[in-house]
Amino acid sequence: MKVFYSLARYLPFAMLGLRCYAAVNTSLSYDLCTLFYGMNAWLQTISFLFAELIFVLRTYAIWGHNKRVLVILLGSIFGTFVGIIVLITTVRNDFISSPSPAPMITPCYEDTQYDVISVAYVLLFLLELEILLFTLYRALKHYRFMRSSQLLQVCIQHNIFYFACGSAFSVANIIITFLCKPTYNDYLFSNIQAAAHAMLVARMQINLWKRDQANSEASSEPLSIGQLDFARSLQTTSASITNL
Repeated sequence: MKVFYSLARYLPFAMLGLRCYAAVNTSLSYDLCTLFYGMNAWLQTISFLFAELIFVLRTYAIWGHNKRVLVILLGSIFGTFVGIIVLITTVRNDFISSPSPAPMITPCYEDTQYDVISVAYVLLFLLELEILLFTLYRALKHYRFMRSSQLLQVCIQHNIFYFACGSAFSVANIIITFLCKPTYNDYLFSNIQAAAHAMLVARMQINLWKRDQANSEASSEPLSIGQLDFARSLQTTSASITNL
């Protein structure tokens, strides 16, 4: 989890740095523009992948380490990103089709429509929707147990909020892809969505670790007989849910 967290958090720095360099450097050649756009697309994809893997593992934890749920989610994320990679490799080469008409302002210019790239955002939306449905089903089925566990409540809240933000960006990207030129789409929301995903994942994971640390410190304090009985019953309930 810490490896996924580090990669998801810091890859957007390289992605945005590369994107800014390509945007302001007026001496870039046509071939370098093509190379930078390709690298930017791959960094975005990898950043999305690790962000989604974190929430897949969190959903797996919510389901009490259910192996069938893990297989379903991993299969979905594999199919989603295989589709995205196919789109990148087949379409990305046609993104930059002509030199910039204003090289002193921006050396890299895209003038080829690529509505098909909106399929990548649809796939991402469907993956996040699946994670949300798994989360909501678990929360509704074991509502009483969820109320007694702050960590589970935090995980559920995070999954819902992450889906809401990710869906808003995906829908915005789909709309802009159809209504605007490729140049505007790539500059406006594509990179912003990847950076926003990374920020959300990082802050939510830090918040979860802090909650876990606070719970650990609270559990180390002396408990009354009534609190001990409640802790035993909660542990028994947790074990039964894990075995479902």
